[in-house]
Amino acid sequence: MAQITITSETAECEAVLKAIDALNANRVVKHMSYAMLANEAHLTQEKTRLVISDLLEASRIRRVVVNASSRVPRYYYTRVAETENSAL
Repeated sequence: MAQITITSETAECEAVLKAIDALNANRVVKHMSYAMLANEAHLTQEKTRLVISDLLEASRIRRVVVNASSRVPRYYYTRVAETENSAL
């Protein structure tokens, strides 16, 4: 079976990282949805989902489970420090 690989561009990764930083700076934000991140990064939700999975795979961001509800899990994303990232 053929497999399709979609990679994210550096500009898209940087846009999502900036969106995560902007939402982390806002004290009111308790969790982050793909829609919030996509709106802040000016990308589509689907592309944001792919970029986040690439960033998680590369250990550039960390996902924290805020609400472990099986119906609608809520996550919060933080950027991993470059020193932590290079140690991995």
